Amino acid sequence: MYRRPGRRSTWTMTLSESAMFVLMALSPLFTSHWSLLQGQTETATLSGVIQDPKGAAVPDAEVTATRIETGTAATTKSNGAGIYVFAGLMPGHSTAHI
Repeated sequence: MYRRPGRRSTWTMTLSESAMFVLMALSPLFTSHWSLLQGQTETATLSGVIQDPKGAAVPDAEVTATRIETGTAATTKSNGAGIYVFAGLMPGHSTAHI
């Protein structure tokens, strides 16, 4: 940027400076929505809560999710609140066993 001679408060920009300013101003718009531009993911999440017959949480329960179509199994444990989560599973039909 440069200041015009004879003026104190007026600034002008060259065309390249104007283009750079516009790109810098719009870059947060593009970067904040980058995940939307990448497309849909093809994974699934399976979660639930393990409770005993009285409704109390069951921590450290081993849970196995098996995909019916392929027989592929994944295992996890419930946390202190009895919650288990399988993230990154392939979409399809699954069964869960404790």
